[in-house]
Amino acid sequence: SRWFDENIDEDLNDQLQNIHDHIFITTDRSTFRDYYEDVIQVYRGQTLSDLELDRLKNSIGQLISNNGFLSTTRSLDIASIFATNTILIINIKTQLEGVVFADVRSHSETPHEEEILFDLATIFKILEVEYDDSNKSI
Repeated sequence: SRWFDENIDEDLNDQLQNIHDHIFITTDRSTFRDYYEDVIQVYRGQTLSDLELDRLKNSIGQLISNNGFLSTTRSLDIASIFATNTILIINIKTQLEGVVFADVRSHSETPHEEEILFDLATIFKILEVEYDDSNKSI
């Protein structure tokens, strides 16, 4: 039901914010940058329709946002398992304020997936869309 979905999203959002806040409360920015690189590269394997792929191609240089939590991985191999025709490569600038994401490995039942979770409505900028002949994917 819609009420149930909204409450789960709200609870997940609260938990993600708590994890994010905990990182910044227990470490200052310089330590955070030591713990993570200035830019973290993560991946998301998924299936996109031709229409969705065309939208991405036509959105280069523009901002887009996800309408839910976005699960990614630090492992290209793990993303490839979930990918049918698309692997998104996302570069996170860790020094930017307001980018809410969390490394949830230590809270996961599958820590080997190296999951990085993005908050609701995170905004991304599309830099490029390219076809990879070796993987037959975008």
